[in-house]
Amino acid sequence: MRIKIKLAVIMLLILIIPITAVSVIASGRIKDYADYISKKNYGNVADAQSSCLGAYFENCISGIKSVSADESVRALLTGIGSSEDALDFIISFKNGELAIDTVLVCDLDGNIMATTDKSYDGKNASELNIEFIGSGAGVSDLCYFGAGINKRVVYVISRYVYSDDNEPIGTVDFIYNSGYFQKIISNFGKEDNTVCAIADHSGNIFRTSIAVMNHYSKMEVPENVEAQLSDIFSNGLKAPVTIEYKLGTKRNTIICAPISGSDWISICMIDTKDIISDASKYNSRMNAVVYISVIAAIAAIIVFIVRFTKPVDMMMNVVRQQRGGNSQVRFECEGNDEFTQITYELNKLLDKMVESEYRYKAIVEMTNNIIFEVNLIKDNVFVSSSFNKKFSFRPKSDKLEDSFLCKARVHKDDKDRFDADIEKLLSTDMNHLQGEYRIKDIYGDFSWTMIRAAKFYDRNQTPSKIIGVIVDIDRDKKSMINLEQRANYDALTHLYNRPHFIKTLDEEIKATPAEGSLGALMFVDLDNFKYFNDTFGHSCGDEVLKFVADTLKEVSYDKGFAGRLGGDEFVICIRNLKLYGDAGEYANEIISTLAKGYDSDVSGQLHQVHCSIGISFIHINGENAEDLINAADNAMYDVKKHGKGNFAYAKSE
Repeated sequence: MRIKIKLAVIMLLILIIPITAVSVIASGRIKDYADYISKKNYGNVADAQSSCLGAYFENCISGIKSVSADESVRALLTGIGSSEDALDFIISFKNGELAIDTVLVCDLDGNIMATTDKSYDGKNASELNIEFIGSGAGVSDLCYFGAGINKRVVYVISRYVYSDDNEPIGTVDFIYNSGYFQKIISNFGKEDNTVCAIADHSGNIFRTSIAVMNHYSKMEVPENVEAQLSDIFSNGLKAPVTIEYKLGTKRNTIICAPISGSDWISICMIDTKDIISDASKYNSRMNAVVYISVIAAIAAIIVFIVRFTKPVDMMMNVVRQQRGGNSQVRFECEGNDEFTQITYELNKLLDKMVESEYRYKAIVEMTNNIIFEVNLIKDNVFVSSSFNKKFSFRPKSDKLEDSFLCKARVHKDDKDRFDADIEKLLSTDMNHLQGEYRIKDIYGDFSWTMIRAAKFYDRNQTPSKIIGVIVDIDRDKKSMINLEQRANYDALTHLYNRPHFIKTLDEEIKATPAEGSLGALMFVDLDNFKYFNDTFGHSCGDEVLKFVADTLKEVSYDKGFAGRLGGDEFVICIRNLKLYGDAGEYANEIISTLAKGYDSDVSGQLHQVHCSIGISFIHINGENAEDLINAADNAMYDVKKHGKGNFAYAKSE
């Protein structure tokens, strides 16, 4: 049987059908039972707590009425009685009300006239940080009173004291502690899934037996439930209200009931999820079915994992050994299912990979070229061992940033081009590279090399590798350069020879626009050159020609190029002149430099060299090299006729 069919049948029979059926039946029964319990019992809890608190508040209000009406208290506030008389009555009343923390008698300015706490004598009510004291407005909100370890949750009942003329003359303020509330909450909140609490008009909620008070906005409820609670605390409550909501996986119910005699609210918070959990305990048969189904499912899963994942474990073990370098390990092929066919094909693939790897290593070792591989995913570079035999560069690590591609010692004339080519290969869509660069070899010389590289992509078309070769072309390149030198340069002076100068000048004429740019050609002919050959020999004559060539090189450096037409005739092209007279300044520079002369190694004397120069201008005295040279030559001969040692401009037609 196919593995896919086996997996489908096993999952359907062992897991999906029985567990789904049991879950549907159990959830329906538990939900019905939990709803029944919730509706029957917890509505009565909130009503009972509300009634109990209402009776308590009525008793408190009745007590403060009797105190505010006492003659000793009224006499004290009118100034005809003593605080001792009023305090005797208040203390006797307080002793009968254990929940009262402190009693204050204040005039209309808030000055404390009498108090059961001697530490408040002579103070003003505003110093107690309880705004409700002295308001005469009935039951206050919950608040904290005291500091440090004496900090406690209290509320205030305040009532006006009136004179015989029915005018308010002061207030009586009872500060109640939360002890009675703690008893009520403890009595009504005995169930684990029920939290009983008391809330004032501002939404401060008092719950648990350790006097914890929080605002309703800190409750973890959805936004719509918080809005309902806000409306209740803002507008008051006339009749009990039930709020049901879900928060994540929790199902909760809040029952709010008004407390008579005040704006306070009695609250019961019920965790319905816990009720469902408790209710499920009473359905033993249902639980037994669920437990048996779960155990059977676990057993089936274990069998499945052991039986059907064994080939996968075997494959992973082979892969790990392959990664560890054991290229000879293979998959075990047993059975007739798809796993056997897969492992058989994978073994064939591994054999081919090993064969290819051996072939690749053999090619790398036998070739004189240097092979390199850039792993773009792992950001490292492999270079064949022949690299160290050729180049002096040694990387700090196999990271790309430390490799020769980023830090090799490349000739300054090739450095920018090398860096630009490597950057394009690494960061753009350029898939192939072939370039010639001079890199410092193991002997400290710059050798010509050719780098060829190709970029490879993975199945997601993301660049993954670059494989390349470094070829030593130093001998061939230098031979080619030598041939080029012989073909294009004068052997003695190393200036352009006549054919190469004419070719270069023609290219300069084509590249120079007819307007907006000024270029000049100078024809330089030595005066009395025969004197050096006849007097000091041809070696001295060659020395003079080299001196002239060096002078022309210095003048034309980064401004143009120079050449030797033959014998003692030289030419020099100057680009980008601003004025026609600039050409004359360059001519004067040549004449004066040569006239200063040089110290001859042949004769041991100072030899001063003199010359005559003719100057022609591109596009003005000709449109090709021959015309410009002829025009400058004619101008030079005019100088020869008139005394030599000077320069002249060619005549424009």
